[in-house]
Amino acid sequence: MKTLKSILCLSLSASCALGLSAQSIVRGVVVDAQKKPLVGVNATLLHGKRQVSGMVSDQSGHFALRCPESGAHQLRLSYIGHQSYTLSLALGKDETLQLDTIVLPELSAELMGVEIVGRARRDYNSDYSYSSTKIPIRNKDLSAAVSTITKELIQDRQAYQLADAVKGASSVQQIGFYNHFNIRGITQNAHGQVLNGLRTNQIYFAQPLVQHIERVEVIKGPGSISLSSADPGGTINMVTKKPLRERLREVNMALGSWGTVRAGLDFTGPINEEGSLLYRLNVGAQQAKSYRDLIENNSLLIAPSISYIPNAETAINLELNYSNIRGKLDRGQPTFGDTKTREDLLKTPISMSMGAATDYYHTQDLVATLSLSQHLARGLKLNAQYLKELWIEDMKEHRTNNRYVRNRAGESLPNLIQLRY
Repeated sequence: MKTLKSILCLSLSASCALGLSAQSIVRGVVVDAQKKPLVGVNATLLHGKRQVSGMVSDQSGHFALRCPESGAHQLRLSYIGHQSYTLSLALGKDETLQLDTIVLPELSAELMGVEIVGRARRDYNSDYSYSSTKIPIRNKDLSAAVSTITKELIQDRQAYQLADAVKGASSVQQIGFYNHFNIRGITQNAHGQVLNGLRTNQIYFAQPLVQHIERVEVIKGPGSISLSSADPGGTINMVTKKPLRERLREVNMALGSWGTVRAGLDFTGPINEEGSLLYRLNVGAQQAKSYRDLIENNSLLIAPSISYIPNAETAINLELNYSNIRGKLDRGQPTFGDTKTREDLLKTPISMSMGAATDYYHTQDLVATLSLSQHLARGLKLNAQYLKELWIEDMKEHRTNNRYVRNRAGESLPNLIQLRY
């Protein structure tokens, strides 16, 4: 019996090995005009209109595409800001084809003003910003200062909220516990944040999740011309994740102090065989309390996105961002007395909150964005975006005035404090 099992196992292993080896491999290296390796180049292998393999180039510019069938194929390489590359191949059965080094020259004039397809690079650098200028130009050619926090840096920092993400940008500080920031010494107004370069209503009292954010761009200095934001210190632009041609799945989870539980998923890839219809789904959830009494922050984020790219001239993207946040406002550590001194601050524990157990903060936010990029003629392209937002906020709060109640004679009563409702 043992001999029979061994023979079956060996036969199965051999058949699997034959099945794995019975495929062709196309290898190559892609560089720029200065012979520097290009990281994150989108490499696809097509059989007719059907994609049979796809990947992105690694840190050294190498790619290796596996093809399970022989015959005529087409290799396509694409990278933002560079000319695309297409090569026809005739692959035999179980063949390894090593291509010569492929050069992709820069083509900055072809940068789209509307971002339809997601960024394939997997490092901390971002060479472009469509939203900050509304024109096809690279960051190194900008006169403005743009600090970019990519999704890789957000993930490695375990930044689930916007305040955690922007800590990587210089001259940016969070104000209090809310979604409110100071840039270059100037505090933002109520519309200091934009989404994909479009003005939205800013969630102020709670920190939104960033599971669906591709990168956070801090455009320093006045941005009212291109971003409809009059903040002289700067503007925070959140660029959402767009669909990719490569099929990818990611699930993450984190546990922390004070009952913090966070989870998220990111699925993307083609919907049809032609690869003209792409999707991306991001879901994030958080349940968390605080070191301060009664404070909590529970959030749910659902962000689906669909891109339709029928040809090289037309690209359409539709995305929805739904956010549901429930918690309580944190007004900070209270002090009691007629003066605000360091001694007064030390009289109360840092964990003290003057809110009531029945207080609540609830906000729902739904943003729908439709983007279109249409090539009209040589050197002429139409880019358009439309955003619609629905926003509901409900709040109940007890808040201290940091003062004792006074009697008719004007004397403080240390056993009674003033509250606002």
